[in-house]
Amino acid sequence: MAALGLLYLGMGVSGGGEGARRGPSLMLGGSFEAYTYIEDILLKVPAQVPDSGPCVTYIGEGGSGNFVKMVRNGIEYGDMQLIAEAYDVLKCVGKLSNDELQQVFSEWNEDKVLDKSGMKGTGKWRVQQAAELYIAAPTIASSPDSRFLSGLKEERVQAATVFKSTGV
Repeated sequence: MAALGLLYLGMGVSGGGEGARRGPSLMLGGSFEAYTYIEDILLKVPAQVPDSGPCVTYIGEGGSGNFVKMVRNGIEYGDMQLIAEAYDVLKCVGKLSNDELQQVFSEWNEDKVLDKSGMKGTGKWRVQQAAELYIAAPTIASSPDSRFLSGLKEERVQAATVFKSTGV
């Protein structure tokens, strides 16, 4: 398509709710020429970091911007998995009460933790890509499994009721 004068530019966009309010992080991939045509606009859209500038960069050819976004999400999901496992250890092994857990997590982060998360598909793509490249990524690979299960909140509540009634 480039021979016909059509240039491709893909973009990984990161930031979620905070990005919607304060500006996202943009990871561009595809034609560098296409990037140069709209660079001045792209420098105004993302979050602006004092002393660092806008959160935007050209990554490289093809779908590299989306690939970097996918890997970045993998790291974030791994972090969230570690937080969930820390909660489980503190609750089950440390025998902390909900009030004590709330206090610990408040010290770690001022946000509330909900035991349910969603999926957009990048978790699956990360695991597939790691497998295709023969790269072991156990923390990243386990996080989509936990996210799949966490999304089944109603089923988990129902199962807890069944287990409680049977004494398990």
